[in-house]
Amino acid sequence: MVKKFHSLFFILYSAITFSQIGGCSDGIISVSLAPIAGTTDLELIINSQSCNVHSLNNYTYNNNENQVTVCYLNTGLTMISNINSTIVLSGANVSGNQTLNINSDFYWWDNPSGMCSDNSTSAQNINLSFVGPLSEQRYFPLNNNSFELEKTKLYPNPNNGTFLLNLPSNFNQVSVKIFDASGKIISFSKNYVSGEVLNINNLAKGIYLIKIENNEKIETLKFIVN
Repeated sequence: MVKKFHSLFFILYSAITFSQIGGCSDGIISVSLAPIAGTTDLELIINSQSCNVHSLNNYTYNNNENQVTVCYLNTGLTMISNINSTIVLSGANVSGNQTLNINSDFYWWDNPSGMCSDNSTSAQNINLSFVGPLSEQRYFPLNNNSFELEKTKLYPNPNNGTFLLNLPSNFNQVSVKIFDASGKIISFSKNYVSGEVLNINNLAKGIYLIKIENNEKIETLKFIVN
């Protein structure tokens, strides 16, 4: 009986231990940026995960250097946790190509100094790029320890024939073709730049397709004219 108990304990202990080590990690999973209406501020939402229960302990934002430093407290309570932390970036929603640097650290609850850098279990240095000003929330998934726009965004949609495109950060100038429901090309732009307003006059109400293409990638979006 004792031998069976020891065997069962070993199996359970191994399962818990290896699931903790192999099934999770301390770090940031994704980031969202959303404009705050009536201001030039952005709301930064950071989704983080830890092998233990954790919380955002403190943060700093340097507007001049476009840098955010976040410090997470790792309580040591064994339970995979996933949280969203919201930070307001004052004056960050401005025009042009923007780069935001995010430094993150996780530190243990029994760290006597209470400083991330003194007893860090995980650290990240992440850069994300976007074209401002943002007019709607943007989601940046983690990709090889850097962030980029997942896909092209068209805003507003529906519209009256006047709209703009927010391109991924790895897109520079692209060609843009607009098709009606029959497949006829009704507009073509050879060197479109992200954020440039497109104004297609006299579009009838209906559904249209827009094809965005550069040397590496092609995207097709649908929009509605009302």
